[in-house]
Amino acid sequence: MTVKSMQTVERNASSRHEVACSVCNSERRSILFTPWVNVDDPAKLYGAASGIPGTQTLVTCIDCRMIYESPRYDDSTILEGYKSSNDSGHDSQHPMRVRSFFNALKKLGNKIPGKGAKVLDIGTAGGAFLEAAK
Repeated sequence: MTVKSMQTVERNASSRHEVACSVCNSERRSILFTPWVNVDDPAKLYGAASGIPGTQTLVTCIDCRMIYESPRYDDSTILEGYKSSNDSGHDSQHPMRVRSFFNALKKLGNKIPGKGAKVLDIGTAGGAFLEAAK
């Protein structure tokens, strides 16, 4: 990573902003989860191998029920976070991620569609969620 991109990450680190739903563009939302951990380093938040629980506000769109992060960093800060993260352990975590996703889906039980349902996984990384959902 260059010095310039690191400065960009640091400058934007505290600039989270509210965003509309990316599915229906509604700004009507209700808070689903609030953060209980304060992390302002985008490289730690957005690296594929990092995944620190409890750092983001997740909301539900009132109009279409999409769940998403808001407020969140601007696109360039998120991109710089991904670029500057150290994800050397990501591939070695694949089996653990599949088990974790499988257990989470199992706990949801009848709250999610059954076998044969179509799944859209945005930002699928190594595909662990899709593997668990099969």
